[in-house]
Amino acid sequence: MESIISPSIEKDLANNIYEKRKAAALAIEAITRKAQARGDAATITKIISELTYYTHGTGAKMGAITALAGVAVALGPYVIAFYLEALVRPIFVAFRDTNARVRYYACESLYNIAKIARGEILLYFNEIFDILCILVTDTELSVKNAADLLDRLVKDIVCAKAVTYVSILHKESSDISLYKVDSSGRALQVNSPQNPQVAFSLVKFIPTLMERMYAVDPFARKFLLTWIDLLDDLPALELVTYMPTFFKGLLKFLDDSHQDVRIETHKMLNNFLKEIKSIHQVKEHVKAMKESGASGERSLGESLGELSVKDQDGGDQDGGAQEDGDQDGSDQDDRVSQASYSDGSFINGQDIYIDYPKLIEILVDSLDSNNLEIEFTVLKWLEELLQIAPDSFPKFLPRILTLLLPTLSRDNFDLATNAGAVDAALRALVGFESVNLQATIHAAFSQFMTEHDRTRVAALEWLIVLHAQSPARFFESRAIRVGDLLRSLIDSSPDVIVKILQLLSQISEGDEQFFGEFIADLIALFKNDRLSLSNDKYEFILRKLCQSLDSDKIYQTIAEGLSGETNLDFLSRIIQMLNNTLVTASELAELRRKLKAADDWGVFSTLFKAWSHNAPLALSLCLLTANYELAYLIVQCFADMEVNFNMLTQLDILVQLLESPVFMKMRLQLLEPEKHPYLCKSLYGLLMLLPQTSTFTALQNRLAVVNSLTSLAPVHPVAITTVSMKRKRINELLEGFKVVQQQHEQLRLQAAKKAARPRAHAHTSSVSTTVNHLNVHGVAMSLKSLNPAQ
Repeated sequence: MESIISPSIEKDLANNIYEKRKAAALAIEAITRKAQARGDAATITKIISELTYYTHGTGAKMGAITALAGVAVALGPYVIAFYLEALVRPIFVAFRDTNARVRYYACESLYNIAKIARGEILLYFNEIFDILCILVTDTELSVKNAADLLDRLVKDIVCAKAVTYVSILHKESSDISLYKVDSSGRALQVNSPQNPQVAFSLVKFIPTLMERMYAVDPFARKFLLTWIDLLDDLPALELVTYMPTFFKGLLKFLDDSHQDVRIETHKMLNNFLKEIKSIHQVKEHVKAMKESGASGERSLGESLGELSVKDQDGGDQDGGAQEDGDQDGSDQDDRVSQASYSDGSFINGQDIYIDYPKLIEILVDSLDSNNLEIEFTVLKWLEELLQIAPDSFPKFLPRILTLLLPTLSRDNFDLATNAGAVDAALRALVGFESVNLQATIHAAFSQFMTEHDRTRVAALEWLIVLHAQSPARFFESRAIRVGDLLRSLIDSSPDVIVKILQLLSQISEGDEQFFGEFIADLIALFKNDRLSLSNDKYEFILRKLCQSLDSDKIYQTIAEGLSGETNLDFLSRIIQMLNNTLVTASELAELRRKLKAADDWGVFSTLFKAWSHNAPLALSLCLLTANYELAYLIVQCFADMEVNFNMLTQLDILVQLLESPVFMKMRLQLLEPEKHPYLCKSLYGLLMLLPQTSTFTALQNRLAVVNSLTSLAPVHPVAITTVSMKRKRINELLEGFKVVQQQHEQLRLQAAKKAARPRAHAHTSSVSTTVNHLNVHGVAMSLKSLNPAQ
């Protein structure tokens, strides 16, 4: 068949001179126009086919693709729809040519075709978008500039036509009505953006967008941002519904080295978040109106005011519709998703679906990005979504804790603060039934085992909340190891210790068996860490434990737990720690009050049996609890004991403590010797035990003041029944005290025999004695500060 394009025109199309190629293209345009006038479709098809063939040659590519645009001009905006496929395919191929001039003319040609085709070009939007995404990163400036012009035109077309435009080809093959007329005569389009008849398909475009979202070139990223912004500005498309598909890639833009990319990304994310919040407000308002029995009057939409998600006019849609009115109808026809239908029952935004679980999953996965901007953004979104969709979070709690809690210990203060706000908000979700309790406990306990204090404290706060939520199921998780919690008491910070004790105390409140085991384990912990038993940390542990639980119960349980202990040295030292805490700690004020009031002989007797392992402290307990007769009998027992340096040191400390506020009641009772005769006898006996030091002088002066005001009175007889009962109790405790002291005396004798062994052993014993002396002296110095007279 004879060629339509003459050899001379073919030669000019391949000419290197632009004017020659342009003239040839105009000649082909004229031939096409004549064929179009006489309805010769075969000729038009043959022209396009011949030009497509020329695009495979090297020299004729630029001329051929220019001529294809001329054919489009000749066909006009209506007929072009039937030939558009054949026109654009060869141009798409030219965009990937290695010659920059070919790529430039391909941009120019597609620009001219799109300008004619308008809405029809949207059928090929995905291919054009993909090409533009590549061209914006082109190394040739002229190609980038040409691509920019093409991009602007396509954007204009999308703004005007994307929502409503249906291809001529589809219209003629479809009997679906595009419009309906309301009661006022206004035309409303009934096709949704998802209708397959609409030329632009957001559903089909999203996969292309997803693929391109992982571009790393800053120009490509800025290009993508402009398109996302444009599509989001078309409310009828509801791009926010598809946000989870490109959200992860969008977050990665915040890691770009170019500041302008990061700024635009932040702006885009803020817009999306604002839109999501607005949608939520609309839905909540509609829900409230329905629950209140609203009848769906037109005032429903008006009552929302600023709650409308977006302006429904769609930006430049009206202008585009008016320009091509023969295909799109009136400007009103472009308005889909009206604020309300004729019955006033629909409000824009109330039916928009947001996949919150998917968004949360992406946010959680981005928590460990190690990029501050991404992490700040993720925390901001999580905090906002916790207000909007709290019921979407529970299933993600284990994963969130694993990634969020370490963030609390980051060096960046603001980041750690934001993470703390999210953490606090998340703890309110524990009441949800959908929370995986065991997995969440496992995640929290795993974070407790890290080395960072803020993370450990937060993990313990989670364990406290989780136990409070379901005490019966708490230990179903094998992750919880009480031994690890106890061991952490030794080398942890005060904040961590407080939270550990709070958790253990909370468990103990509802579980007597656990409480007993916990106290037994605590005693074992003290015993195994003998060298540090005098450390202030143990007193701190005891004080905080008494702050959380009943101090009466704690001391009584510890004393009972020590009853079977055979290590007398350990007993003496732990009683010293318990006594120091009892006398000095404000947390034990209630226990001291109870002991002083003699409300419960059972508590005192239990404590005394344990205190008997340390004679000076047993005397201290008796003076503190106003058991002065027993105190006097103990003083008398000192005459039969071997009083060593350690014992004298503790007696010295006791005298200093007598001047503290804790023993104020006892000092006032010295003014009533007729009621408390054994008190004065006990103190005078104590005075006789002390060497003449400054402590001796202090106690002597105190007794001298009292003696100048009063005189010792004889013991007044009391009821026989009362005396026998009290005497029996005192004798029982005294006999137990003597037995215990005999055991300690045997221990001291054994130590003395070891000291008599060879010099090497004697040297070791000497060092041990010196260490003991230093420890005791340190306690004496610390407690001496309690004496108001110092």
